[in-house]
Amino acid sequence: SRSSTSAADPATPGAPTAATTRAQQQQQARARARERNRRAAVLCRARRKVRLQTLQEEVAAATAQNERLATAAEELRVAIAALRKGVEEQKAERESKKGPGGGGVGGGGEHVCEECREGGSGEEVGSGREE
Repeated sequence: SRSSTSAADPATPGAPTAATTRAQQQQQARARARERNRRAAVLCRARRKVRLQTLQEEVAAATAQNERLATAAEELRVAIAALRKGVEEQKAERESKKGPGGGGVGGGGEHVCEECREGGSGEEVGSGREE
């Protein structure tokens, strides 16, 4: 004899039927939510991994650039020190050539009077040529 209650269709498991109870529907809804959450978590982890890898690459590039800039800065400091030393040596050499009289006769230094330093009259002093 047949039962008066209808059974769920075995061909479509999980599909709500008249025999599905409220508790089963809630359980199925929770299962679907958990599955959606699992998929979202997988995507989130993948995006985080890509973002972290990108940041690590940026840090590596910035570190390499920082090292290059530090090396260039040190090279420039050394060059500046050498130039300053050269300027000081030239000043000392000029001072020693001027002698105690300030560059008079026999000093061997270049003629540079105050007027010539300031632009003077435009004449060439001591050039030996007259126009």
